[in-house]
Amino acid sequence: MRRSRPDISRARAQVDDALPGEDERLDVRVADGRLTPQGAALRERTRTVPPAIGDAIGLGDDEIKTVQKLLRRLTTNVEQHASGKGKGNGNSSAGSGPAESTP
Repeated sequence: MRRSRPDISRARAQVDDALPGEDERLDVRVADGRLTPQGAALRERTRTVPPAIGDAIGLGDDEIKTVQKLLRRLTTNVEQHASGKGKGNGNSSAGSGPAESTP
């Protein structure tokens, strides 16, 4: 049994009719979301988690920024290598590699 294809031209005309004119602007990127009561309760129960993780890490603000910078660089290097844009033959020594990324 062969299925019929939808009428694309009719669908396209309906979309064109629904689109705003040049003088009208519709920003479809705006969304309004709210937590459910269960979500709000979960948020409240987990408020202490980020500070507890920070305390457990035991690093100062400058040290955390350095670690974040190195992790971003590591991520960039791995992504570049995976996409074939990395430099070298894979035998780089510690501390060398693609250009540093900034936070």
